[in-house]
Amino acid sequence: MKKTILTALVLLLCCLCLPALAAEHNAAGIYTVQYDENAYRIDDTAYLYENTDEYSWLFMLYNSTEDIFIDAAMEVIPEFEGTTLFSADAQSRSEYLAATLDAFADQDIQYLATITAGEWQIPFYVYSMTDEDGSFLYAETIVNGCAIHFNANHPNSSELSDALLPALEELLLTFAPVVPEG
Repeated sequence: MKKTILTALVLLLCCLCLPALAAEHNAAGIYTVQYDENAYRIDDTAYLYENTDEYSWLFMLYNSTEDIFIDAAMEVIPEFEGTTLFSADAQSRSEYLAATLDAFADQDIQYLATITAGEWQIPFYVYSMTDEDGSFLYAETIVNGCAIHFNANHPNSSELSDALLPALEELLLTFAPVVPEG
């Protein structure tokens, strides 16, 4: 009996110690992110019809209870032509932050944090904002004049919860640019 209980306990501990099953998503050959495929699902077709020469919707990640949605997109920002935040100096980053706060002032924007992703040390500036649908988080970096951004929200609520920022941060920390070989 003791051996059976001990064996069952060891098996249970092994199951609890297994890492989350990570899936990697390649966003249009531009970057990859990883997510727990047991906790999240990905949709990379729903809003492709919105894509233009200046804007590309890339994917939506949502959890199994569908109370957290994270949309990923990329768009050309003419004011930041030639700007790349991960190689920018402190003054350029400060100017970016001021320009972004000014551009979204009508959406009650508030700067929350900078999350630095991966070995490339890519800075994502994270903001809380409000629009006609409610409050959401917005994370953005600029690469050669293109904004790569993520919107995180609760589709069934206009309010932010304590779970939203950690979910967004977990995704951003796995961000890695796709670097062509050769």
